[in-house]
Amino acid sequence: MQIKKLTPNLIVRNVEASLKFYREVLGLETGMTVPEQAPYVFGSVTNGVVEIFFNDQKTVAAEYPQLAATVGASLTRISRSTACRRCWRACRKRELRSPCRWPSSSTA
Repeated sequence: MQIKKLTPNLIVRNVEASLKFYREVLGLETGMTVPEQAPYVFGSVTNGVVEIFFNDQKTVAAEYPQLAATVGASLTRISRSTACRRCWRACRKRELRSPCRWPSSSTA
């Protein structure tokens, strides 16, 4: 299996502070924010190969109550690999639900 991309999706207390840390300490660049101005409910950082998503804990808790107490790595992630494509095809063929919520066109 060749992993082409893996994007951790982190649940954080403060998206703005997380973006600042990853920019200033780790040298990544801001990818996107929602909304465009703080306070943010979502943000991402990237360096081209690495991409990390940050989701506001309160926003996540409103949509997924089971994750209300979770801060840090969640059980969601976005990845692209040859194995993911095979998994998606097998799930679709058997009419099974994939554990992934939003398939990208490259993995479907």
